[in-house]
Amino acid sequence: MIKKAITIAVILLFTTITIYAQENKKPNANQNSRQAPRVEDTQISQNTDDAAENKYIQENFEGKTISHINITTKRLFPQIAKRNFPLKEGEIFTLKKYEIAKQSLHDMRIFKTIDFDIVKNADNTLTININAQDGYFVFPFIMATSGQSQGVSILLMENNLFRFGEFVMLGGAFSEKNYMFSNILSIKKNAFSVSLTNMDYTQSVYDNGAYSNSSFFSSSNKNEKLTLIDEQIVKEESWKIGWRRPLSEMFFFSVGYNYSDVRYPQNNGFHNTALFGLGLSKNMWGGAARMGSVGAIFGLGVSDLGDRFKRLPSPSFGYTASIDYENGNKLTGSEYDISKAYLKTALSLELPGRDIIGVYFSYADAFVSPDYDRVKTSDMFQRGSYSFEFRGRHIAAVGINFVTYVFKSKTGFLSLSPFIENAITTDENFYRQLTGVGLSAAYTFWKFPFPLGLRGTYISQTQTGDISFMFGASF
Repeated sequence: MIKKAITIAVILLFTTITIYAQENKKPNANQNSRQAPRVEDTQISQNTDDAAENKYIQENFEGKTISHINITTKRLFPQIAKRNFPLKEGEIFTLKKYEIAKQSLHDMRIFKTIDFDIVKNADNTLTININAQDGYFVFPFIMATSGQSQGVSILLMENNLFRFGEFVMLGGAFSEKNYMFSNILSIKKNAFSVSLTNMDYTQSVYDNGAYSNSSFFSSSNKNEKLTLIDEQIVKEESWKIGWRRPLSEMFFFSVGYNYSDVRYPQNNGFHNTALFGLGLSKNMWGGAARMGSVGAIFGLGVSDLGDRFKRLPSPSFGYTASIDYENGNKLTGSEYDISKAYLKTALSLELPGRDIIGVYFSYADAFVSPDYDRVKTSDMFQRGSYSFEFRGRHIAAVGINFVTYVFKSKTGFLSLSPFIENAITTDENFYRQLTGVGLSAAYTFWKFPFPLGLRGTYISQTQTGDISFMFGASF
């Protein structure tokens, strides 16, 4: 297992022809420069004690009407920043809304610094002045793998190059028999994605009813501790398009289309489906997770870095839930009737010391589907790494984890995350259970937002373990 973990990544890093932000020091000609008569101009210092600052804001500004919001930037069109600031002119000011609005700007992850200035006007209304120092980057990235899993991945990312706060990622991955291209464009709260994939691999079937996971970088992915009873050649050519957009600050929807030409025992043919999704999310990216921006390498997206060292005045609760439906029939160009639904929920509690307790529950149901399109445990688990999966008509999964930061400094942070998760798979003729217990340990640099570490997972049903190297994983 250790050998597998070591050989996963031989990283060729920073093949960097980097265009970096050499911003024009002159003010943006498009900036909003409206001013209101003022009788008091108070700059809230970042060094002021949080409790005293909040008390001052509540005593002086709470309940007053916001008459003007002025935003200046260096490159970004100011109206883009204003659109991402939930407080609007004409609204009543509250400290809670103000804190949410500030974090919304920070979460754009293109600012070096953001200064907020609240002004009480002569007519007892408020003007909020915001000076946001943004930039841009273009970043190429190459990663190679060796050993049993051989291949290369290439990414090209850019952020705010065209001054719309957009994020573009162009990627490709190549191995002996497989290839994949993916493109993501995020602009004006819309996220568009297009991907093209070719898979050709040998699937292992074991006596306990498990299947080997499909491996992009390996044509064969066997688990030597399970009894092999069959091997199947699987080929799939597919492309997928998707669109996701928020409906409000909490709710979002997504639609997509998946074209899939499959060569699989008894399931050859087209498995094309239409995808629909609806969800909500609030306060799910607490603690150090907010620093997950590639722009941090270039000093961007760290405008709230200082906040990561502060204790919370009280625990912060977050949640997310989504339901996705996938349907295939003659109208979508499918040769098979496919009807599947996924329900995924998660809760998080961020403690005052920034440690996080997380719980998730997922359920999937393949109402109608050929064997190839049954739901999989690998689609439901969120924490562990597994060398095999169970498939069925119905899957329910639940997990709990705890994230603690062993230490944090101005360089980065070391996190430990023990977890346990369990999935139950059922079909007309069987019931199977898969339980994983494990620990992730990773170090993340503030200005190099890829965690480096190891994840170990012990599978109780087979009394086997799996160790994987963490690099650029979800965090």
